[in-house]
This record gives sequence, C-alpha cells and structure tokens, in this order.
Amino acid sequence: MTYLYQQMNDQEINSFLYEPRHGVLGTTSWFDERPQLNTVWWIYEQGRIWFSFFHWSNKLKNIQTDPHVCLCIPTAFGDGDRQVIIYGEVDRIDKQGEPGYDATLDYRITQRFSISEEEALITHEMDLRDGPWMQVSFKPLRILGDNYDTG
Repeated sequence: MTYLYQQMNDQEINSFLYEPRHGVLGTTSWFDERPQLNTVWWIYEQGRIWFSFFHWSNKLKNIQTDPHVCLCIPTAFGDGDRQVIIYGEVDRIDKQGEPGYDATLDYRITQRFSISEEEALITHEMDLRDGPWMQVSFKPLRILGDNYDTG
C-alpha cells in the first residue's frame, strides 16, 4: 500500500490551529522518565499554546520536571487524515489567583470545547470549584503539518 503525503503550508497549519480539536500532549513521566500521553483541551493565542491543568495533575508534575513537550492535534475520524505536531518547551506556569494568571483564558478554553454557551458556563463553574488551576504555556519551537489526504 502506498500512502500519498504532503506537508501542510503555513496558512493551512494556521487555519487548522484555530479549529477546535482535541490534542494529545506528550510529556516525560516525572516518576519513571517514560513517555506519557494525555488528551487535552488547548488554545492557540498570540503565537503560544495554552492549557489549564488541575494543580495536582501528573501532566503538570511532568512538565515541572522536564519542560519539553509535544502536542499532536489530529483530525477526527472521518474528517480526513491530517495532523499538526507542535514541539516546544514550557516557559510559563501561572497559578490561579497569582500575578500572570488570566482568569478569562480558562473560560475561553472551555468555551472552545463546549457544544453551547450554556454548557461552557456550567462546565466552567464546576471546574472553578476544583481549583486552584494552573495555566501552562509554550511558544512553539517547531510545527509540522502532515496531510495524508492528498488522493
């Protein structure tokens, strides 16, 4: 079997990053240095990738131990066969209630992955009860866009 393949151009990648898609975040486990993958909600704003994590999450512990990350954003099944892979090094971790923390960012992420505004409001209110939240961010060092949907 032969796969047709082409790289996505910058405009295609940029458009892809502004569509709501779940991502798969790759980190290195803090306790055994093995790869760990987690499905994540994310947002791309002002040239940076942003996440919000619970303060107790293993993803956060992993990043605090080794800030190198990889985010793979695939298309959903049945929606073609494309993906964007972003490599970077986390350089911002902001805690809820402290300087640098953007309280509206968490809501924008929740809103992006909600079916309706009502669902976003309910989810966001429930999430706030589980705080404090941590906002994690990095500027992409390398972005690859793959398109296997060429035929």
